[in-house]
Formats: sequence, structure tokens, C-alpha cells
Amino acid sequence: MRAASIGAGTFAVRSNLAHWRGEAGDVAGAVAAYEELVEQMLSVLGPDHPHTLITQTNLAEWREAQRTRPRI
Repeated sequence: MRAASIGAGTFAVRSNLAHWRGEAGDVAGAVAAYEELVEQMLSVLGPDHPHTLITQTNLAEWREAQRTRPRI
């Protein structure tokens, strides 16, 4: 996705989708979605933007969940 094509609400929607993907049991999918989202947010918003920082925290939490949740 090109940076110019990303609308203001796109990051929020994608973050919500990643979150609910994890809540639905696809923790690996949530981690992958957050990784892609963080990469794009870094390039568009920068490393110090509050939304980038929050998304990095969410990614860390889902990585921890991936590490500690029992696999089905």
C-alpha cells in the first residue's frame, strides 16, 4: 500500500482488525498484521507519533500472547 493512498482512518481500522483477529484466536495473524501496520506507520507517521507508539505496544502484547498462549 502506498503511503499517499492511506487515509486518516485506515490505520485505526487496520489496528482494530488486527486486534480482533487475535481475539478470535488467530494470534499469529494478529502479530503479522501488526508487524505490517507498524512498518507502514513508521514510514508515514514516524517513530515518535503517538499512534505508532501505541501500535508498537499492541504488537509487543500480541507477541507475548503468541509466546505464552497454549497452541491448539
